[in-house]
Amino acid sequence: MMGETHFILGAAATATGLVTLGYTPANVGSGHFLLAVGVGALVALLPDIDAPDTLIRRIFGLGSRQARQRLRRWRREDLITNLLNLLRYLIARLLDGLAWLLPHRGPTHWLIVAVALTYGFYLLCVWYGWPLLWWRAFALGYGSHLFADSLTINGIKLFAPFYPKAVGLPIKLLRIRTGGWQESGVLVSLLLGCLGWLAYTA
Repeated sequence: MMGETHFILGAAATATGLVTLGYTPANVGSGHFLLAVGVGALVALLPDIDAPDTLIRRIFGLGSRQARQRLRRWRREDLITNLLNLLRYLIARLLDGLAWLLPHRGPTHWLIVAVALTYGFYLLCVWYGWPLLWWRAFALGYGSHLFADSLTINGIKLFAPFYPKAVGLPIKLLRIRTGGWQESGVLVSLLLGCLGWLAYTA
């Protein structure tokens, strides 16, 4: 699915999941709740870091074309900006190398990687004293991405490397084409469902 779709679904899934787990704006504070939803929405983009110009990379200025364009403006920028642009370019090239080595919807879309990253983020929360609400938001956001991509035509290799076949909807006619009209329909349906659930549990 498209990055924008993942972002919106990540926010909706995180908000719904947190409320279901008992973390409402009333008992954790509106600011903490919205921040956690933001974490989930951003993390919902993370699995697509394995492609050159995805939304998660563009948000941080690490898209392939974006980094090259910024580097070309070196004569018009100050020294600090030029150094930052050079750093972004080098990181973008490193990510491009990883994207070349790893297929899109590869390891970043494996369940075992999602669990490992979520546990790693949990350890960061404990180590730095960040709210533990954040690691739950991380899990919900990442999970929403894997769920959404499993609805598409090709599905994802969720249980790789142990089970190499793609997992998706069993009825192929119901599968969604990325960027197609079905994606918008599913997005609206899921959002309405999330809003209804939030209203019911509030």
